[in-house]
Amino acid sequence: MSELPLEFRREILGPLAAKLRARKSTQLLGVGSCGKSNIVRQLARPEVQALYLREEAPTLLYLNVDCQALSDYRDSSVYALLLRELGRKLGARTDAAHALQGQINEWYRQARRADGETLARDQLEDALTLLLDGPIRLLIVLLDDCDDLIRHASPALLKSFRALRDDHKEQLTYATVTRRELAHLETRAPNQTEMAPEFEAFFELFAAHSIVITPYQEDDAKTMLSRLEAREDIATPPLSPSSRSEILRLSGGHAGLIKACYEILKSMGRLPEGDPADYLYRKQLVYAECKKIWQSLEPYEHTDLKALAAKTKPEGAGLNPLQKKGLLFKQRDNTLSFFSPLFARFVSEETGAPAPPTAPRLVFDAARGSVTVNAHTTQLKPTEAELFGYLWENRPRACSLGELLNVMLRVDAGAQLQARLERHLYHLAARLNRNDITVLRQNADKSWQIVIP
Repeated sequence: MSELPLEFRREILGPLAAKLRARKSTQLLGVGSCGKSNIVRQLARPEVQALYLREEAPTLLYLNVDCQALSDYRDSSVYALLLRELGRKLGARTDAAHALQGQINEWYRQARRADGETLARDQLEDALTLLLDGPIRLLIVLLDDCDDLIRHASPALLKSFRALRDDHKEQLTYATVTRRELAHLETRAPNQTEMAPEFEAFFELFAAHSIVITPYQEDDAKTMLSRLEAREDIATPPLSPSSRSEILRLSGGHAGLIKACYEILKSMGRLPEGDPADYLYRKQLVYAECKKIWQSLEPYEHTDLKALAAKTKPEGAGLNPLQKKGLLFKQRDNTLSFFSPLFARFVSEETGAPAPPTAPRLVFDAARGSVTVNAHTTQLKPTEAELFGYLWENRPRACSLGELLNVMLRVDAGAQLQARLERHLYHLAARLNRNDITVLRQNADKSWQIVIP
């Protein structure tokens, strides 16, 4: 399988790298199965580090630690895991840092044999000093999938993490990858109303530096769907263009939903009869992905989602976080819509409300020159297909008459160009806009755009 494009998830990796370069510890927050692990792996690639971390890349050490590898959450187990991963990373290097692997591995073995926490912590402190006084100028410790670790961490461990960073604040920075915000992961006793000082000191590192992992942007969603297809053997029929478009639309770009929809449709090679959303939602794979999203959210977010599904006024505390997570978006009339018709169906059925209305289903088949709105297909004329194809590629951006004139000239270069262009566009809009559904719209500045997501 080929590597992901260098620009994959640039909307996440760009801001993250800027914070890491500034030595700002950062929390990456994303709902279940939103593609967090792909971001962690992408940042491990040397060419990606060179792109985003620039002159820092040759002398940085990126330590991505899978916290699910922990068998328990004792302090000594966490220190030993960090030492083990340090040794593995150094073993893969070819510069002066490689020579330090033997000493780090010895400290790891001693930490594994230690009965108490003190020796293991001392070994980790010595390892960091050896690295940061030597060839490593920036150490990024990324704690991947660390919800349970933060939830079960001892106050002493969090205090130690903060102390290590304070001792090396110009060279050491943390990143956490979680489903829930760090502030919501502290386990408090029933009579405890304030955040524990140790947790607060650790949390302060991240409080002003949070990046939300939203569903994939369109190009990345298409890339991930193509990678799923590329893994199949030659006997698996390729998806039809309409199936690909529907997977992207119904999933809302959520990585887990893209994969679930693909697994269901790949053997068919086409869409089922009737409503694809209804067909896919009834499958356990899709339901399970929707449930992961739901379980990653806070109670106040659940409350507002339920209210939106029931078409009642939401309390509002969850609306801004849900929009930041890409799970809700504002329509042009400022009403809020669910990012995915499948997740909208899940929320409605979980709360007993009727499913909220979804955007019309729009599919453009460039090979056939046809546009399908819900169940109605319109066969376009060649010039119409050329114009609609350009609008489709640039949606939802509005395209000027000048742009569209150049597009028309590819297939139609007669007299009275602008008048003929406008006739094509008005005729196209009249054919596609029907039954109270607007597909194509002309704006006040005479630009044109497709208005269905």
